[in-house]
Amino acid sequence: MGLKGQLSLEYYSSIVIFVGVLAYLSFQLFQAVPSTTNALKTEAIRIDAYQISEILINDGGHPLDWDTKPTNQIVRLGLMDSTQNKTNLLSSQKISKFKAICNNNYNDVKNLLDIQSEFSISFVNYNTNENWVCKSPGRISASFNVTRIVSIDGNAFGELTIQVWKK
Repeated sequence: MGLKGQLSLEYYSSIVIFVGVLAYLSFQLFQAVPSTTNALKTEAIRIDAYQISEILINDGGHPLDWDTKPTNQIVRLGLMDSTQNKTNLLSSQKISKFKAICNNNYNDVKNLLDIQSEFSISFVNYNTNENWVCKSPGRISASFNVTRIVSIDGNAFGELTIQVWKK
């Protein structure tokens, strides 16, 4: 005769094992998500820092003679010497204008570079010992730095460091 309505010990055991495995997998998944999310945020910050360095060093900006224009006529900043059109060769006039714009208003630089993150850009001219920083007035949290060695007008060398962070 059949035992209708009764469950066997094997059935209970399999349910307990299934629930245990499901709980273990869920626990592992919830532990992995925060570290993956943090890794993605860190990678996004690293990418932003590198892109900013590429724009500043290997782009002349728009218009190419933006260093002679008032701020409201500048579309995009770039420090490359447009007359030479060589990689990592910066224009001292564009560096001076960039510094002046940043000293006047950090948010102008942020808008002209189209940056959503907070940043700090420091510049050192090895030949003249000129050293300046364009940075956010906010507090720095987790950040990423990119440092690039550059030539200035073909007769001096310097260092451009970009630091990016999220608020």
